[in-house]
Amino acid sequence: MSPSWDLATYSLVLGLAAVAGGALPLLTSRQRGMSILTGLSGGVMLGTVAFILLPEAVEQLGYRGLALVPVGLVGIWGLEAYLHRRADPVAASPGGVPREAHAAGPGLGVSGAGALFGFSAHTILDGVSLAGAVEAGVGGSVFLAILAHKLPTSISLCTLLISESRPQRTVLLALAAYGLMVPLGALLYLGISATVPIERLAAWAMALSAGTFLYISLVELLPGALRPGAPRRVRGALGLLGGVLLMAVVGGLSHGAHG
Repeated sequence: MSPSWDLATYSLVLGLAAVAGGALPLLTSRQRGMSILTGLSGGVMLGTVAFILLPEAVEQLGYRGLALVPVGLVGIWGLEAYLHRRADPVAASPGGVPREAHAAGPGLGVSGAGALFGFSAHTILDGVSLAGAVEAGVGGSVFLAILAHKLPTSISLCTLLISESRPQRTVLLALAAYGLMVPLGALLYLGISATVPIERLAAWAMALSAGTFLYISLVELLPGALRPGAPRRVRGALGLLGGVLLMAVVGGLSHGAHG
């Protein structure tokens, strides 16, 4: 097959994997399953920060890129608190976030949009790497590396949106948008990589996203997964550990793919 056909095939498979694999949490309504998935999602996000976002940002920007991490964390906290208070100031909890906020309408919400942005920033870079690898004749190995972390991050995004009571249509649209990021990155590589430093722009976005991921995992996901109740807490803790270890492995694969 020609390189163009290989790239189109890889991009299509990765896009379908994002939707099909990421939609798996929609198939379970049991509290036991959601407790594990919520812990897994929090672990995936923490692992993504530690093993993917920060290493790649530091590689491109140096340690000064870490300055954007607290900006992202405080930014999403402030925006979420402001929007929740504006929507229902009476229902706000002592921490400033109303419990009813997660039952809001059909949009992504602040945390959902932040997660989609963060995962997308890295995945666009995956598309850039894939296009370059296909041109170099090693597209198959890079494709497998991307697939290895595409599935858990898709599941994490879906679980977050479910935990915020977002409609199924919104969840599927978000997964479809996420699935388009690899083809978008490939198109950017083919169209403007010679004139625009895509990797550097993506690194700034990933450093910013690391802060949002810390907030989403530590505030939105893990408190629910580790809430009191011995069986539920154990399942959540096992999911958390599994998510971190999983991203430690795929982080190594991702570094090899971008290298």
